Order: sequence, then C-alpha cells, then structure tokens
Amino acid sequence: MNKLNKGDGVVKTKMADSNFVIYFAGQLVSLIGNMMEMVVFPLLILDITESGTKMGLVVGTSMITFFLFSFFTGSFVDKHPNWQKNILATSDICSGLVILGYLLLVKEVTVTNILVLVLLQNIPSSFFNSTNNTIFTRITGKENLEKITSIMSIGRNTIGVLTPLLGIFVYVHYGFKVLLIINMLTFIISGVLEYTIKVRPIKKVEINENKKKKGYKEVAKFLNTNKVLKDLTILSVIINFLFAPLLGVSLVYFVNKTLKMGSEYIGYFQTSFLLGIIIGSFIIFKLSNKFQFKSLYSELVLAQTTTIWSFYIILSHLWSFNETYAKIFYILGIIVIGILTSFMNIPMMSFLQERVEQSIKGRFFVFYNAVTGIFTPVSGAVIGVAMDNYSIKSIVTVIIFLSIVIQFYFAFKLNLRKRHKALIRL
Repeated sequence: MNKLNKGDGVVKTKMADSNFVIYFAGQLVSLIGNMMEMVVFPLLILDITESGTKMGLVVGTSMITFFLFSFFTGSFVDKHPNWQKNILATSDICSGLVILGYLLLVKEVTVTNILVLVLLQNIPSSFFNSTNNTIFTRITGKENLEKITSIMSIGRNTIGVLTPLLGIFVYVHYGFKVLLIINMLTFIISGVLEYTIKVRPIKKVEINENKKKKGYKEVAKFLNTNKVLKDLTILSVIINFLFAPLLGVSLVYFVNKTLKMGSEYIGYFQTSFLLGIIIGSFIIFKLSNKFQFKSLYSELVLAQTTTIWSFYIILSHLWSFNETYAKIFYILGIIVIGILTSFMNIPMMSFLQERVEQSIKGRFFVFYNAVTGIFTPVSGAVIGVAMDNYSIKSIVTVIIFLSIVIQFYFAFKLNLRKRHKALIRL
C-alpha cells in the first residue's frame, strides 16, 4: 500500500506500485514519438533547404526559445504545486493538439511552418519539463532515489538506442506527416495516463508562502545558504562545459580527420555511449543499497577525466599499430565512458532531487538545465576555433589539465569532497 507523507505533497511509492508504473509508462510512451521527431527534424530541414547554416539556425532558435519559455514555466509551476499533475498531463495533451492542428492546417511542409510548429511545441514542452522536474519526488518519494532514477535512465536510454532507426525508417518510407501522427498519438496517450497519477495535495498555507517568493532570487538565496549544493552545482556545470566538446566536436574531428576511421564510427559512438549508460544505470540499480554512489562524485569525475584522456591517447597509438584492435578499443572505450557518465549523473541528479527544496525545484532545474544547455554549444564553438590552430592532442591535454586543476581546487581547497560526504551522512 502507498503511504502518504505529511506536509510535502509526496505519495511514497515502491517501484512496483501502480502510481510509479503509470508515471514511468507515460514518460516512455511520449519519449518514443518525441525522440523520433527530434532525430528526423534536422534531416527534414536539410532536405528542404540543402543548407547546414539554415538547419543550425532553426535548431538553435528552437533551443533558445525553449529555455526562454522555461524561465517563465519554472516559476509558474512552483507557485501552483497543486496544479502540477494536471499541468504535466495537459502539457502532453497540448503537444499532441499542436501537432494535430499542424496536420489539419498545413498542406506543404516548409522551413517557416516547421519553425512555427517547433516554437508552438516548445510552449507545452517547457511546461512539461519544468513540472516533471518539480513533481518527480512527489510521485516517487525520496527513498531509493538512485534506484528509481536508474530505472528511468534504463528506459529512456533504451528508447534512445532504438527510436532513431525507427524514426528514420518511418520518415524515409512514409514521410514526415506519418511520423507526426505517431508523435501526436504518443503525446495524447501519455497525457491520459498522467491524469491518473495520484499526488497528495499541498496545504494552502504552504502554497500562499510559495506565491510570495520572488522568482529566481529564491534559487540564489537557497544556494547561498546551502554551500555544498552551490559548489556541487558550479562544479557540475564546469565539468559539463569541459567534457561536452571532448565527447562531441573534438571526437568527431579526431575520428574523421586525424585518424580517418570513417564517419560510421560517429554513429557507433552514439549507440555505444547509450549502451554504456544503460549498463551503468543497471549497475547502480543493483548496487545502490551497498554503495553510496552519490558520495563518490568527486572521485567519479576524476575517474571520468583520466578515462577520456587515456581514450584519446591510447586510441591514437593503437590506430597506428593495429586498426582492428583500435576499432574494438574505440567501441569498448566509449561504453566505459558511458558507464562512468551514468555513475556521475544519476547519483548527482538524485542528490539534487533529494536536497533542493520542493518549493523552488521548478526554478532550480530550469536554471541548472539552461546554464548547462547554453554552455555546451559555447564550449563546442571555442574548441572548434582551437582545432583550426592546434593539434587535437594538445587541445585534449589542456582541457584535461584544466579539469583536474578545477577538481582539485573544489575537492581540497574548498574541501567539497569532505563537506559533501558529511552532508550525505546527515
């Protein structure tokens, strides 16, 4: 039976409980259609315009507007906690209705109407994402968060492996509109499921207190009074800024231009990386009761740093020695990097979900995701310029060195490692 937790609007659930199963199923169903569309969307723009610049412009505009909408929706869902379940479900339904309107009104697919479709989809999507981050622990409870988050990760990344091929198959053989119909149906099914989720109401006194709070100043105030969370958040953003290009633009350049392995190995990267995350998520699920992964964040970041550096160096030498061994090492190395990524990210997100105040979660995660999302293309652009002037090995070595210096500064100068472990023991 479910137990109600007083005061915070949480319905505690075991992983087998119907409440969590409904929530999980709704997430996976909508993700199938959404990921199919996301994979095909750049290809569609490229097919219409035959211009990489226009494709990048449309994709970039979509990302920027999504973050801008999210700053409003994050604040809105925090102020209305008792609406959150309905916002979650209604957002999915509205996403389906936006697609339905497009299918009924648009006769010819153009860049302009595709951009309008994406911008309109961003509105309910921003409501959904803000609410999803806020309501998560109200549905699952705060016990066994690492296990629950690892299950979600396994499901999402399994879909991430399978749906790109399915999306491209549907697009090539049946066209973009059939793919939109599939996406529309998944959104509507997900929304209907989410309406049946049970979330305990929050008291009116607490809601009135939430409405008095002043936007994102409350997030800054919370972080300033919770130094460990503040330092962990800053470190996480910096590490993402440094690591993203190492597993993005610099890896593409290294594989294609430096080693000349072939473009298909970029595709192998995506599959191998997601496979690694799935394996890592499963390990966390099985061992989280025996090991406190969230207390090992500093150590895991250092392990990831040395693994990425070793991957570049060994692959470079191995390729010149034996190409077959190098290809095997490439696949296995990316899987290991994926495993370590899940070891870092799942406990970190579980820790944030557990420690961030319920009343500011919408705004906190909007801010966190926006900063991370904006910094990723910036770091990619910086590395792209550097690659025109310096060797890829030199760039990787400098990034790894900077990363290690920053990690040691946070771990020992700011004593973050000990403070983090002490907070977990409380």
